[in-house]
Amino acid sequence: AANSNSSGPFVLKWNTPGKKYITLSITQDGCTSLLFTDSVYITPQLSSPFSISPYPSLCAGNNVTATFTSTPVVGAVCNWSIAGAGAVISSGQGTQSAQILCNTVGVVQINLQVTFNGCSSPVTADSVIVWPIPTANFISSATSLCSGDTMTITYTGTTNTTGGPVT
Repeated sequence: AANSNSSGPFVLKWNTPGKKYITLSITQDGCTSLLFTDSVYITPQLSSPFSISPYPSLCAGNNVTATFTSTPVVGAVCNWSIAGAGAVISSGQGTQSAQILCNTVGVVQINLQVTFNGCSSPVTADSVIVWPIPTANFISSATSLCSGDTMTITYTGTTNTTGGPVT
């Protein structure tokens, strides 16, 4: 709206971040007003990528660390949220790194949205699998033996539900 015979409103748009200046002067009947200047801060486009460690799984009762992996914007807030039974953000809400305590077996979805200066990134989501802690129990066929005798032990602990090796 460099030159206009209208009093507006005018729609302005900037595609690059930073401080932008808007100036206005009015000429009417051969007289020109003083220059009026105001500014607006254009927030950079925000993103919310993050990494998880350990990934892709952990045992129930342990923490997973989620860490923002993009170039941080000074003053931006990382808003972490979770979906999944038994998981809580134990520390780091609002910061670039959050600790999530995963108490219940299942899938925990971790979400991140970054906010700054009234602007928000899209939500980024990733998940971890929380496995049960195995038990190592067995029963034996005898409680005492003579030298050279044999006994049988039968494993009665956790059944292997993950398909991974049992050692």
